[in-house]
Parts: sequence; structure tokens; C-alpha cells
Amino acid sequence: MDGARLSEVISRGYGIAARNVGQVFTVYRPASASTPIAAGNALTTLPATFNAHSGQFAFDKAASHRDHLFHGLFDFADIQKFDYFKLGDLVYFVASLEHATPTLCVQCTRTITISRPQGALIVGANPYQGNTPSVETALMTSWPVAAQMQGRSRGGSRDLPGDVGSAKFEITMPSWPGVVIRTADIVVDDLDWRFIVESAELSPYGWRLMLHQAVT
Repeated sequence: MDGARLSEVISRGYGIAARNVGQVFTVYRPASASTPIAAGNALTTLPATFNAHSGQFAFDKAASHRDHLFHGLFDFADIQKFDYFKLGDLVYFVASLEHATPTLCVQCTRTITISRPQGALIVGANPYQGNTPSVETALMTSWPVAAQMQGRSRGGSRDLPGDVGSAKFEITMPSWPGVVIRTADIVVDDLDWRFIVESAELSPYGWRLMLHQAVT
């Protein structure tokens, strides 16, 4: 049995198991940098189930609020990296399709839009250059992502006693061809919280962003 045949057999076996223990998800394939799970991007429906980062598919314990990496049990023959699976409020994206290993998926908890602030307009003195939505250019719009809080930054010694640090979050999300996320880009989520990108790491699994909540 060669590698291609082995992958075909594993995919078919996962599909049979999913039909018995899974639920029917709608699969979406992003067509642009905007709204990847729009109705027009629906590809198919597929029985699937997801186990918190355990390729054994034992289903012997529930995922915790810190889990965002899952292994997907479904027929992956026609699935591509960064496809989305959606059933009600459950949303996952495919992060990796490695040969002969369980499919790595990411559970999404927030939906974000990433924008780039406008730089200086002219040489020399410029009008107010603070970050405002009216002068930001959208890069990726309405993408479901995994968001996990990573604590809070600490203020300086001059802060008032009641001051608290602003929250820091780690975002895991798909990448899109031609879009490069940079430090100081702006992220707004579906709760209308605003963040500034502190760092951005691109890997074969997508983007990993460190965000700092913007507060006034």
C-alpha cells in the first residue's frame, strides 16, 4: 500500500466513524479576505466530530475553556487547509492536513476584522494621526478565530490605585494570500473590543497574533 492509498483508506474510515458518532456540519471555503463563512462560500455538508487535541478519539473528557486545538474526525478527501466547519455556534477551521495523522483543527470563539491605520499624509506637520476607524483600511473582514486571554499588562508606578492593566490576547487564525499582518495593525472583534497587534507570527498553520487591548 502506497502513501496515497493509505491516505484514502484513513479518510474513508474517518468518514464512516463520523457518520456514526458525529453531527452534520456545513463546510465553508473562503473565497476572499472578507467574510469566509458567508452563505455563498458554503461548499458541502459533512458528518464530523472534534476531540480536544487527542488523536485517539476516545471522547473520554470534555474540553476545557483553555482548549482551542482539536483533532477532527471526518472524511477529509475533499477538504483543504483553512476550510471552516460550522454547526450552530460551533465553528472550527482546519489548520493542518498532514499525511497519515489526525486533522488538526482550531475551535473559534470570536469573529474579528483586521485593519491598517493610515500613515502620515504629507511630509512635515500633519493633522491628528491617532487611530480612528475612519482612516483605517480593512485587511481581513469578519474572520472567525480562536481568542485566548493571556493576562494583563501592568501599569507604571504613577497609575492611580484603581487602575488596572489592559488585557492581552493570543489569536489563532487562517492566513490569506497577499495579506501580511503587521505590528500596530488594529483588530476589532464581534464584541466591539479594539486591540492593537503587538506581534504577528506566520506559520503553515496560519497566523498567531499577540494583541493588546486598546483602552482610553
